[in-house]
Amino acid sequence: MIDIVSIQNHLERDLETAVAEANRAFSGERVIANIDSVVKRRTAKGQFLEGSSTKGYSRGHAKEREKKGLGTKKVDLFFSGEMLSATRGEVEADGTGLTIRYGYLAESEADATRIAEYHNVLGAGKAKVIRRFLGLTGDEETKIVENAQRDYGKTLKKAIG
Repeated sequence: MIDIVSIQNHLERDLETAVAEANRAFSGERVIANIDSVVKRRTAKGQFLEGSSTKGYSRGHAKEREKKGLGTKKVDLFFSGEMLSATRGEVEADGTGLTIRYGYLAESEADATRIAEYHNVLGAGKAKVIRRFLGLTGDEETKIVENAQRDYGKTLKKAIG
């Protein structure tokens, strides 16, 4: 006689073990790299999140950019490279999922954080122009979540054996 309850209990324990192993093995670093890439590519194209200004650079800033050999036609928020290169990500995993934080997370990035705050929240320059670049559009978030789910599925499949 087959003891179905015993088999079911055994399978549940095996699955719990596999999920715990997959949670330990799954690297959220790839998710962070995807977020970072999306934000920086979009910003480099001069595309910003909803509610952002479509104004070009001010005359004064355009002159500063020209002196550095930088373009002035498209706003890309790249001047020294410090602000965009200072973004970081952190991943926290628990038994139910991942929590991902992305942006300016360390005290050592105080200057970049201050500059980004002007662009995202307070408004930059005399005109207080807001160009929101930190964050994701709905479509960007959907793609990143789909990629993360696919990667996690592969990790879980390996853990199951």
